[in-house]
Amino acid sequence: MLGLADKLYKPLSDWADAEDIEAGDVSPIDGAAYRTELSKIMTKRWIAHQTTANDFGLFQEQQDPPTDEYELALYEFYQIHRKWTDVNTETVMWNQLEDELADFQEDLSPAINSYISNQRGLNRDSTAKRLFQDKQYLRDYWKKKTEFAKSISPEASEIYDKWQTMSEIEQESHVQAPYFSYILEIINLKTQGWIAEMEIDGDERAGEFEKKLVYWGYMSNPQTKEGRAMQDSLLQKLGSREEMKIAANATPYPPTGSSPEPAPQSSESNTPQWLQQVAGAR
Repeated sequence: MLGLADKLYKPLSDWADAEDIEAGDVSPIDGAAYRTELSKIMTKRWIAHQTTANDFGLFQEQQDPPTDEYELALYEFYQIHRKWTDVNTETVMWNQLEDELADFQEDLSPAINSYISNQRGLNRDSTAKRLFQDKQYLRDYWKKKTEFAKSISPEASEIYDKWQTMSEIEQESHVQAPYFSYILEIINLKTQGWIAEMEIDGDERAGEFEKKLVYWGYMSNPQTKEGRAMQDSLLQKLGSREEMKIAANATPYPPTGSSPEPAPQSSESNTPQWLQQVAGAR
């Protein structure tokens, strides 16, 4: 039986039944679909692990921490997981969890990090490991977007902070909401300019950022030659452009020089005045 990674960027004809394809019951697994499905799998596994740990009193805060440096790091790793897990609602706040884990693991030796990866199962799944490594590389990119949100207004920063606290599944269902879509579009415009400046300056990060963003479905309209080449390569793997599924939470960059349309003024609009002004100001 093919696993999730075996379907990533493969034509449907390589792994799906002809009847399911004809009926439209299956979709290609691109980077965004892979992230969504992996999140569901990891959430299910972690909730089961945490439930077992609670039942048997394992990795509890009231326990004395281990003295062995490897076991201590693993203990602290699980404490971070517990912090962002709600067993009752079977929810894991992956974005916040991964940010805190990245900060935590920066101070660990390669050997201890490898030990944690083994316990996490990443060393047995090269695709998942690549995803987490690429997300680590993209941290500077995400931090820049946070800076842009803060530069717009305190309200925009608050909305973007709320967006970041959502799981990727929640983001998919909220990406078209006015509160989020306008702010995301403005931030993307600013980020587009930043990427363009880096490319002009010969900063190789511009192309590397976009390659990873395109591969994992965070970006649908790359500007750099490296990003466009990556997208073309992935389209060829899927078989046709029609088979390229665009991520619901990847807000495409608008064409250079365009600006977001202001929200219509109406008594029924839920969009606050300050947000309408921000959207129309560009």
